[in-house]
Order: sequence, then structure tokens, then C-alpha cells
Amino acid sequence: MDDAERATARNVTHQFGFMLRVAQSAVWQNLIATFEPFSIKPQQYALMSLIDLYPGSTLDSLAQELRIRAPNLVGFVEDLASRGLVVRRKRPNDRRVNVLNLTAPGQALLAELKIADDGHERTLFETLGPARLDALMDDLRKLATLDLPSELPPSARRE
Repeated sequence: MDDAERATARNVTHQFGFMLRVAQSAVWQNLIATFEPFSIKPQQYALMSLIDLYPGSTLDSLAQELRIRAPNLVGFVEDLASRGLVVRRKRPNDRRVNVLNLTAPGQALLAELKIADDGHERTLFETLGPARLDALMDDLRKLATLDLPSELPPSARRE
């Protein structure tokens, strides 16, 4: 690696977006490890939490809340349903629409997952401290509302 390449590499490690991605990866890996004993992925935990908060929600409304496409949730719902944690039912006033609810075992598992997640959050709290964590959460909420282009340029797409 020559001097120019080393300078570029150093600069990347000082870029906000790069460091945000590195930090997100570290936090995400910790969260994966937190839920691994339960055979639950973080996305499934988020989905179960929302179903608990909004029982009888549609897949589309949950996807919108999670800011992902509904087809990307289907596999997670299928897995949770096959494990008896979530049940799909036809909406009484529109039989074409399925709604999701947690089952009793799903509610029991979610209670355990919340305790595990509290430990994960405590790690973040201890790492940053309460004031810095609150400020970071405020900043992340602001960044999450940025008006980003809906279509990524070809160089940014995953193939």
C-alpha cells in the first residue's frame, strides 16, 4: 500500500457514514448474539414487538412501520407462524386481508426476548452513558427522516 492509498484508507475511517455503518454492524452483531439462544433474528423480534403493540395489523402496515418492503417480511412471518408464535387470520370485515396476532407462546417468548433486549440496551447505555445515548438516539431519528432517493445508483446496489 503506497502513501496515497494509506491516506485514503485513513480518511475513510474518519467519514461519518463509514463509522455509522461500522457502529451499526457492531450493535447488530451484539443483538444477533442476544437473540441467538432463542433462535430469533432481530427482525423477528421487531416484528413480534409491533404485532404485540398493534394486534390485528396487516403485513403491509407492519412493513411500513419497519420501513421495509412487505415481501421481505413474508419469510419472517412464515417462520414465526410455523413455530406457533404468530397466527394469521382473515380480517372479519374483509376476508381478502390477513391480520397478524401473537399466540400465547408468542407472547411468552416476547416477554423473554424483552428481558434479553434490556440487557443489550444496557450494554449500549453503559458504553455511552445516558446523556450521550439519548443525544445519539435523537440524532439517529433526525437522520432516519432524511429525504433520500428512492432508487439507489447502480454503484450502490447489491447484486
